[in-house]
Amino acid sequence: MTPAQCRAARGLLGWSQGELGERARVAQKTITKFESEARVPHPRTIEALVKVLEDEGVVFLEATETIVAGVAIRAGSEAAKKLRASGAASSGDDEPKASAANVGTLL
Repeated sequence: MTPAQCRAARGLLGWSQGELGERARVAQKTITKFESEARVPHPRTIEALVKVLEDEGVVFLEATETIVAGVAIRAGSEAAKKLRASGAASSGDDEPKASAANVGTLL
């Protein structure tokens, strides 16, 4: 997980750094430094953050020829249901709809 993916994942879930920290049992200061690229946390810390985010439905997209890296929300997850309910993920006809919640999914 890159710092940008961490920021995007939190954005999709609507979580603050503090909320992610509480759920992953990681100090908010550590997340702040990671996301600002001021520090690379210990691998166990990254693993804890990734696990909590994936458990909520975040999918980390690997770099390809067309994207650098990104995040998405797994269909059927609670996070996907919340996005759909808010109108951020679908226009009702299963076509993706651009919104602040999903524009940042591809970095």
